[in-house]
Amino acid sequence: MASGGSSIYKGSDLIRDYNCSKCEEDDLNTEAQHFCPQCEHYLCDKCVGVHGVYFKKHTVYGRREIQMWSGFSLDKCDQHGDKLNVHCDDHKELCCSVCVALNHRY
Repeated sequence: MASGGSSIYKGSDLIRDYNCSKCEEDDLNTEAQHFCPQCEHYLCDKCVGVHGVYFKKHTVYGRREIQMWSGFSLDKCDQHGDKLNVHCDDHKELCCSVCVALNHRY
């Protein structure tokens, strides 16, 4: 079982509070340790370093400021920005209508 900031493929049964938005784009399941409200992205320790290089003026909150994370990006799709309004029973996740059409059809 993976622990800490390690990445495992998305097919894992491991459930995390917040997944790194950037790692998810590469089908990795990495726990987020940081949140950027300007980008509305959750970031792991690795990705927050890259983010800091490109977005120096963004304020990033760590786990100690997790109360600042709430209310952001919880009801919007990270990929499409649409509202999460469909639950996929097969993948056990909330999806936007675009994700359903592209990734959750038989």
